[in-house]
Amino acid sequence: MIPMRSLIPASLLIVLAACAQAPAAVEDPTPIDGVADVAGQVLSASGAPVTGDVTISCAGGAFGATAPTDEQGRYHAFLAASGKVPGGDRGRVGCRFSAGAIHTDATVGFGPPGLPHVLQIVNLRAS
Repeated sequence: MIPMRSLIPASLLIVLAACAQAPAAVEDPTPIDGVADVAGQVLSASGAPVTGDVTISCAGGAFGATAPTDEQGRYHAFLAASGKVPGGDRGRVGCRFSAGAIHTDATVGFGPPGLPHVLQIVNLRAS
């Protein structure tokens, strides 16, 4: 019979060795099925409105949208995400908003399709 005090350290060494040899976990993209409404204003460094298009690229280019600005630099965009989105975390995804040389990064929250969701404001201003 093997004494109990010998089994505990031996068992611990076996567990530690198994953990050390376990392959690194690969991050699986988060499944997201949702929609988001985003609006904002594009301004120059002086505060004057900038007209043109706002390009939105989310999850490293996995999806996005383009929205025109009005004469006061305001835009409104509808975003839809479906499937596995890299970098998503519980319905929140990192997006880059660009209008020419003006850009900003923001995290956008996505809600279930067909249900009310919050209008999110993302303003862009040149520095």
